[in-house]
Amino acid sequence: MTEIYRSVRTLPTVILRWRLPITLGLLTIGVYGVVWYGYGLLMYQIHEDTHWSVSTLSAAHTIGATGGAALGVIAGISLRWISARTLMIFGLTVGSSFILFASQTHSALWFVLCWGAGASILTASLFYHITMAIVARNYLEDRAKAFMILTLVGGFSSPLFIPIGGYIEAIGDWRLSLQIMTIAAIIFALPAIILAPAKANIDITADSTIQKKSSLKQGVQLTISTVLKDRRMQLITIIFALNGLANMGIQFHHVAAIQTYGFTLATAVAISTTRGILSLPGRAILAYMEKRFGAGLALKYVYILLLLSTILFLLEPSILTMWAFGVIGGLAIGTVLPLQGLLAAELLDEENMEAKLAMQQGFVSFVTSFGSLWMGGIYDLTSSYRFVFLIAALLQVIAVLLLHWYRDRITDKNQILRT
Repeated sequence: MTEIYRSVRTLPTVILRWRLPITLGLLTIGVYGVVWYGYGLLMYQIHEDTHWSVSTLSAAHTIGATGGAALGVIAGISLRWISARTLMIFGLTVGSSFILFASQTHSALWFVLCWGAGASILTASLFYHITMAIVARNYLEDRAKAFMILTLVGGFSSPLFIPIGGYIEAIGDWRLSLQIMTIAAIIFALPAIILAPAKANIDITADSTIQKKSSLKQGVQLTISTVLKDRRMQLITIIFALNGLANMGIQFHHVAAIQTYGFTLATAVAISTTRGILSLPGRAILAYMEKRFGAGLALKYVYILLLLSTILFLLEPSILTMWAFGVIGGLAIGTVLPLQGLLAAELLDEENMEAKLAMQQGFVSFVTSFGSLWMGGIYDLTSSYRFVFLIAALLQVIAVLLLHWYRDRITDKNQILRT
């Protein structure tokens, strides 16, 4: 009891110390909740109500993801010359406005354009590549713990937005649901914007304007050099992209896919929520997995678990297979991005490592953002999510085989990947 009492007494001090990553985690809950989970949850209802094709709705999501990945590189570089608060206020205001416009339109074209613009701006200015940069700059001595707090709080986006969004959708139409979720995202983001740094890294001067142009040019050159010239980086980029094309598509389409198998929205939401909740323990054991197996081998095991969850969609649909998909996939999905980041970091030299890693991850994000589009297009052609998930499973198989077969080739002579 004494220890519990002491913990409760020190809680305000802990919250005060870690207020920035905590509030940035809350922001993550909101923006990821709308751009990823909220839209994926509502897509089937939008399709049923408007009769817009699934590929059209998937295209809107893909435009938002690819646009966000491309603009995100520029947004990250711009943090040297504009304050984080300015960038985040701009992104939240403009991005949310476009999303609200999308919720009002009755034209498929305008919906795609407005959603694509809004999601691109929200993704570029408020996703992890920005929030992690802010945390890294403000917690130099405790960066790992700050990252853990940020991602752990942000990891509640799916467990919160999917069930709440499902409840909101059940009592109103998709337009009202999207508007409520967008307003909720703004509320979640406000504390972080208030606490975000109000000063840029360097002052804007004539010299810094020239430097800014030079840095942007160097950033583009760095992307090409890192991805195209380093054979090991080429390989893991291909592996990450193949697996990500399957995972991102499944993440976006699985609620709709479960419903097309004859299950209710409530059941699909419950399974998806469980999948999101179970991703949190996976993040908690990340350090143990990396220490026990090494990033490469641990990543292969996680890829195999994700493959197994995808195969469950190829079996005869039942409540058991759907719940197994949610449980197995949930335990694995939370560790994919951190393990991929660790593996990529191990292959980079110390010079400009952060920039190189950001560029490599940005390239992977750009490719994998097409996951929802290809799945939606094939579903429109075949009217079968089972066939769609078969192709996803094949992509995952190729990624696993490449990671297994070439694992020695993406290690240096000191055996970075421990076997």
